[in-house]
Amino acid sequence: MLQALVDQLREGVVVVREGHIALMNPAAAKLLNLDISPAGIASITGMAFEAAIPYESLYPLVANHTAGERDDVGGAAVTKTRFEVETPKGPRHLLAQVSDLRVSSGEAGGTASVGRVLVLTDITELQRTIQMRADFVANASHELRTPLSTIRAATETLLGMDLTTEAQSARRFLEAIDRNGERLERLVADLLDLSRLETSKARFEPEPVDIRNVFDELTARWADAARGKGVAWKAQVLLNGDATVEVNPHLLRLVLDNLVENAIKFTDGGGAVSVKANADDATATFEVSDTGCGIPREEQQRVFERFYQVRQDRAGVERGTGLGLSIVRHAVGTMSGKLRLESEVGVGTRVTVEIPQKR
Repeated sequence: MLQALVDQLREGVVVVREGHIALMNPAAAKLLNLDISPAGIASITGMAFEAAIPYESLYPLVANHTAGERDDVGGAAVTKTRFEVETPKGPRHLLAQVSDLRVSSGEAGGTASVGRVLVLTDITELQRTIQMRADFVANASHELRTPLSTIRAATETLLGMDLTTEAQSARRFLEAIDRNGERLERLVADLLDLSRLETSKARFEPEPVDIRNVFDELTARWADAARGKGVAWKAQVLLNGDATVEVNPHLLRLVLDNLVENAIKFTDGGGAVSVKANADDATATFEVSDTGCGIPREEQQRVFERFYQVRQDRAGVERGTGLGLSIVRHAVGTMSGKLRLESEVGVGTRVTVEIPQKR
């Protein structure tokens, strides 16, 4: 009966008596990368804990409640520690908590310890969230500090100049202040967009949108920037007749603007940026492609992380906020869409967005 109940738990449970495993549920075997089959667990049961479990950080914890943080929960001592288990998908972070297994001693209200209970909890996602928050604070601080330092230095220099005789030099410092002020403004705008998408406090309902109008506006915003770099611009709606789709216009604009900005930024003169749209009854598809520098394969999964920027050795590429593609990922997810990136270094990049239609 006890084994059947323990087997249903999501947490891993191991009962140790006299240094040997008396009980282990499948969840514990899975978390510890052991054989989770009934035969596998049966073969471990009865073995010495240190012979069966290859994680030395647990040995003193189970043996005598040491080498961990100690708490009192309901009058019972609980010792806990965190450790990692290597898996093919990367490290699995586990929280181990050990308490005495106690039974009645026969005396009035008395109990005696007859073993230990080890409870294992997978905290991988929690650790990842904590690390992401720490990285976010560190990166945001850096991104804010850099333009602020430039603005302050330029201002201090201006205050010490004779503006009547050094007007040309003063103008360069004013341009630096303006440029970095714009960078700060963009960073704050991106942070606000990302916050709204991540917290889901705002509602982004789909509505009928004419793709041709969207592409006309997109061309008005970006074609000159592309041509100013010597980059060919092409926007195509691959539909005959009605080009109305059901999307949230604000989110679609965020997605396309960020993808197009990146495409233009990383495409040199003589290259091309292309935006295409198509739709059927099930899906609206948008594709942004370029003939730019491309993204190394090992970095393609990371480019949608907040503040992550592909390592670039190219001169003249202005550093962005590092939030654009993260905004794209969250915006597409908010619309229940799919996002696909294909890229080859020296050839270019294509990003495809598919948004489901309810017709």
